[in-house]
Amino acid sequence: MVGTATSSNANSLIRQLTAHSQNKFTGRLAVGNTKGLRWDLYFCVGRLVWATSSSYTVRQLRLHLMQHCPTVKFETLTLNEADPFSGWAFQVLRVLEKRQKISPEQLSLLVNAVAIEVLFDLFQQEAIDRLIYKAQERDRLQMVKMQLTVVNLKTVFQQAQQEWQAWIKAGFGKIALNVAPTIKNSQALQAKISPAAYAVLAKRMTGQRTLRELAVLTKQEPIRLLKSIVPFIKQKWIELAKVSDISRPAPPPATTPPKAQPPQNKPKPLIACVDDSPQMCQQMESILTKAGYRSLTITDDMKAIPLLLEQKPDMVFLDLVMPVVNGYEVCAQLRRVSAFQKIPIVILTGNDGMIDRMKAKMVKASGFLNKPVTSRRVVTAIQKYLSLNTVT
Repeated sequence: MVGTATSSNANSLIRQLTAHSQNKFTGRLAVGNTKGLRWDLYFCVGRLVWATSSSYTVRQLRLHLMQHCPTVKFETLTLNEADPFSGWAFQVLRVLEKRQKISPEQLSLLVNAVAIEVLFDLFQQEAIDRLIYKAQERDRLQMVKMQLTVVNLKTVFQQAQQEWQAWIKAGFGKIALNVAPTIKNSQALQAKISPAAYAVLAKRMTGQRTLRELAVLTKQEPIRLLKSIVPFIKQKWIELAKVSDISRPAPPPATTPPKAQPPQNKPKPLIACVDDSPQMCQQMESILTKAGYRSLTITDDMKAIPLLLEQKPDMVFLDLVMPVVNGYEVCAQLRRVSAFQKIPIVILTGNDGMIDRMKAKMVKASGFLNKPVTSRRVVTAIQKYLSLNTVT
C-alpha cells in the first residue's frame, strides 16, 4: 500500500498504515509517544481523510493557512465549541469550506500538506522513541462527513518519507522541526556577523517561531534554514527550545444586538434530491423549479448527509442504490437528528417490493416513489407529505 521504507525505523508505522488501509478501517488512529505527544490519523473505509498534531493543533493550522490560504485572517477563526472527536482545526476548515472562504484546490493543498507534516513527525519520533497506537472505530456515515478532500495515502507517505530521508542525510535526524531558535549569546553573535545580518536574526530568532514557521516566513526549505544557523547552534550562541501550542483566536467582545427586522415573506419549500445520477437530479430540479419549489440536488452520496444537515430542506427524495451508502443508511442517520425526525423522506427506487417497504418502515422513511418519475407524481408526493409532515 505505502511501499517499502528505506529505513528500518519506520517498520511499525508502515505496518499500522497498511493494516488500517487494507482492513478498511473507519475511525481515528491515535499515535502517541512515551513523552505525551500525540498525532491523530482519521480513516474512512481505509482512506486517509484527515491528520493532525494534537500537541500543536492551532500552531499547525495557522502555519498552513498562512502558506496555502493567505487571504484567510487567522484571528477571525473563532469557534465557541469544537467536536471532541474531530477537533478544532478540522471544524475551522469545515466552516471555511462551507462559507467558500477557501477554494477546493487550496483545501486539497492544505490537507495533504498537513498529512505530510504529520507523517514526517511520526517517522522522526519512531526513530528516537517508541510509538503507541490506539484505534477508535467510528460509524461510517459519521466519518463520511470528515472527508474534506481526497488524500492519496501512498503519495503523502512517500513525500514525507523523502523529506525525512533528506533530513537524516543532512545530519538533522534528532532535531525536531517544532522547536524554536532563540539567541543566547548576542555579544558573540554580533562579533561574528554583520550588523544587518544580526538585526535579521534578532528579529526572527525570538523563541516564538518554530523552524517550520521560520522556513515559511523566509520562503526557504527547512534544511537550508537550519544549515545557515547550525554553526551558531554548535557554538551555543543560538539555542533550540521546545515551544507549546498557541491559543485559539478569541471571539470578539459582545456587542448590542441589532434591532429586530420586520418579518419577511416565508420562502418556498426547499426540496432535496439525493441521487448519484446527474440526469435524475437534472430532471428533478426541472420538475421542482417549474412547480414553484426551491431545489437542492446532490449527486455525491459521501457529501449528502453534511449538505442536508447544513441546508435543512423541507422534504427529501432519496435514491435507494448509491455507490458508497444506500438510501436506508442515509435515512436512518438523518432520523437520528432531531431536526429531521419529522421531515418527509421519500425513497426513490425501481424495485418497490415488500422487503424494501419493510426496510423503509424500519428506518422511518415516509414512503416510496417508483422510477422513472413524472412531474405529476413528484408534485403529488410533495403536496401529500408536506401536508402530513409526519413519518410512517
